[in-house]
Amino acid sequence: VSSGGKLVAISRPDHFIGEVTALGGMPATGTVVLDRPSRLWCVPADKLRIYAETHDGVRAALEHAFRQSLTEKLIAANATIAQLSGAKHGPPHA
Repeated sequence: VSSGGKLVAISRPDHFIGEVTALGGMPATGTVVLDRPSRLWCVPADKLRIYAETHDGVRAALEHAFRQSLTEKLIAANATIAQLSGAKHGPPHA
């Protein structure tokens, strides 16, 4: 995943891509390039939002799955930032 021409993340095979845009409607901020044969499922965000709003439980299920994926990505990003900054793992000491 790149943003502004710089590599910002490497996505795992089981991660969603574009989940913030899918339900929130915000514009995409990154570009994804696949480096191996991949399976891709794509649905226009506006159609997904309409479907999720009109089918009981679909929005909740999507939000749960997206939340898990985003949590994993945030943990990985924080670990990378800590590693690059030379920070030690664990909470800061008072």
